[in-house]
This record gives sequence, C-alpha cells and structure tokens, in this order.
Amino acid sequence: MAPPPTNNLKPVAFEKGATLYNVAVDVGGTFTDVLIFDEETGGLTEGKVLSTPDDPSKGVVEGIEAVCEKVGISFPDLHLFFHGTTVVTNMILTNTGSRVGLLTTKGHEQVLLLARAWTPGPLYGWMALQKPDPPADPTDTVGISERISSGGEVLEELDEGQVREAVERLVDRGVESLAIGFLNSYVNPAHERRARDIVREAYPDLSVSISADIGQEYGEYERTLTTVVNTAVQPRTMLYMRNFEKSIDEKRFGGALSIVRSDGGAMSTEAVAERPIQIALSGPSGGVTGSAYLA
Repeated sequence: MAPPPTNNLKPVAFEKGATLYNVAVDVGGTFTDVLIFDEETGGLTEGKVLSTPDDPSKGVVEGIEAVCEKVGISFPDLHLFFHGTTVVTNMILTNTGSRVGLLTTKGHEQVLLLARAWTPGPLYGWMALQKPDPPADPTDTVGISERISSGGEVLEELDEGQVREAVERLVDRGVESLAIGFLNSYVNPAHERRARDIVREAYPDLSVSISADIGQEYGEYERTLTTVVNTAVQPRTMLYMRNFEKSIDEKRFGGALSIVRSDGGAMSTEAVAERPIQIALSGPSGGVTGSAYLA
C-alpha cells in the first residue's frame, strides 16, 4: 500500500491586515470548477478547466493558477482551501475501482448476495427483482474460521493460518485490495484487527479496510458492503490525495486545507485516504450545504 498523505502542510503566517483569499474547488468527471473569495471586498472570481481523470490534482492546480492570475495573486496568498470532488462518486457509478477480495466469517460467504433478502411485492416482485452484482466477486470471497458473539465474547478463535493462506491465494488470483468483515466486529474488532495486521505483514503494499473502522454498527450486510466499496476506491483515492497534497505544497500553499465530506463537513487528506467512502457525495453535498447557509 502506498504511503498515505501526511497532511503536514506547514501553515504560513499571514501578515496582519493582509487581504485574505479563500478558494473552493469542485472536481467533476468533465470539468474542474474554481472559485476564489476575497474576504475584504466579498468579491468572487470563478474559473473552469477540463478535469484530468488520470491525475485530478493536475486539473486542480491548473484551475487555481488560472483564477489566481485573474485576481492578481498566487498560491501563497490563499488562506482557506475547500475541496469537493466526485472522483469517488464516479468510480462507484462506473465500477472502475480496484478488484476487491473479501474475508468474512466462515459460513457467511454469501452475505453480499443475500443482502437483506428483501423483495418487492408478491410472486412477480420476486421474479422481476434484479439485484446488482456484489462489488466483491463470490470467487474472491473467502470464509475464515472465527466467531464473536453479539455480546462481544470470543466463541471461536481466529484461525490465523487460514487468513495467511486466503490472502496469498487471493493475491495470486489478481486481487488488488482487501476488505475484512467478520460478524459482530462492531462490538469486538479484535479478530478483524489481527487479520489486518497479518495481511499487512505479508503484503504491506495491499490496501486493506476492516468493517469495524468503516461502519461501527450492527447489520452485517450494510457494514460489509460499505467496507468493500471503501476498499475498491481506496487505492486510486490514496494516490489522488498524495499527488494533490504534493502539488499544492510545491506551489507553497500554506493555508488550511479541508476536503468536503458527504455530510457537508470536512476531513483531512489523511482521513480521506483511509475512508474514501466518506467523500462519495462530496461534490453534491457542498452545494446543498452552501444553499442551506444562504437560505
């Protein structure tokens, strides 16, 4: 697994009385939109450039430089940086994430196929229902001997040998990232954490997510599904965040950087690299949050 971004941009001390400029960037599949706000005058300057899907950070830097030129400033003059993106959204919609392997509790390998077993209507609804293909293929899903009760007690110890054998087999098959989702891990994540440590010891470059970190609540289907999707988009998102941070650091940006979350809040690049699923609706949520503020 590539080293995550550090989010260690050194803050620059802005001169007292200096005009502060804030920048907001939204990266879409086709265009990257940039808006610079002058805190002193309230003036807004906007710009639009083509997105660069292979490395979205390039489009971000190009867009900001173009708008900065309009305003007559440069990167070091920027104070607050808000970044929204649909990169993760598009990966999910187009199914272009990494190939994911799944380790789950033995006997529950069909968790993504069974889902909640809900079907609309009577007989016809059952016949007409088309469930989406699971994001982790059944052939890339392996059951591991372990069991934790709903109260968090260990009923069966984790078979560490099975974990090592399963991961080796999955990697040999071409799996690019790994999700781990054991039953009742939201109560006691010890088995998931140990399995993750085993995987990282053997394959330090492999992206790994555990469900206890992604969704700490009951509901094995929802928790497993969210973890698998998080794992699928993690490698490209991690590369995106690392390149993005490096690019703006080279331009001597020293303000505060915030990535917009799906709930309209903000998170660091390091947090995004670990939990990219939390920015799946980053782009749309920024517009809704702004509209709510202005309403």
